[in-house]
Amino acid sequence: MSTLLRLLHLADTAFPTGAFAHSLGLEGAHAAGALRDEEDLHRALRRQLDGLATSDLVTCRAAHARARRAGDERAADAAIADLAALDRELDATRPTRETREAARATGERFLLAATVVVDDPLLHALRDAVARRALPGTLPVAWGVAGAAIGADAEATGQALAFSSLAALAAAGQRLIPLGGVATQAVLGRAADAIPAALERAAAIDPLEPCSFVPELDVRSAQHERQRVRLFIS
Repeated sequence: MSTLLRLLHLADTAFPTGAFAHSLGLEGAHAAGALRDEEDLHRALRRQLDGLATSDLVTCRAAHARARRAGDERAADAAIADLAALDRELDATRPTRETREAARATGERFLLAATVVVDDPLLHALRDAVARRALPGTLPVAWGVAGAAIGADAEATGQALAFSSLAALAAAGQRLIPLGGVATQAVLGRAADAIPAALERAAAIDPLEPCSFVPELDVRSAQHERQRVRLFIS
């Protein structure tokens, strides 16, 4: 299978990460009347992408680079220690319990599935370390290592992570508003136009100093924890 096909496989919405169960604050926004139509959803996707540009995409790029070096050094243990440092820094940027647990849960599920379809020693070592709870196992770290394992470059790997993240959020919005499939894809396409700029921002940030400031969704995520009726885990 070509690198492109393998990347599409990992980014497919059917890949079993459990992302469909998380709205990352969108359900809280809907309950507050702040998610009513296509424009509201587009605004939420763009704000989420702004947050990814200074956090998840930064860490994904750094994890990809470290995984590429590990392939040359054949030293998985040292690589896992470095990946753990990146992972913990990113985990600390999650301001709510729901968003922390979502990043860890989807990361672990991604690793469980990715190690079935990608045979790579470091990817397997990362899966095992996460299973032992030696590190949080956030999704961007898993994506960075998997992208390197299939031979995708850092840019393509970041694009795939960003698009799959936006697609999952768009699908949540589609169910909540609700929207038709064509309207949802139009919103997603508009938001995804900004992915190259987000990756450019990410490349300029120190991977040991990720940050995220998306108060519109973070506040709704905190409120969502106490919402009596919910469709989503987060």
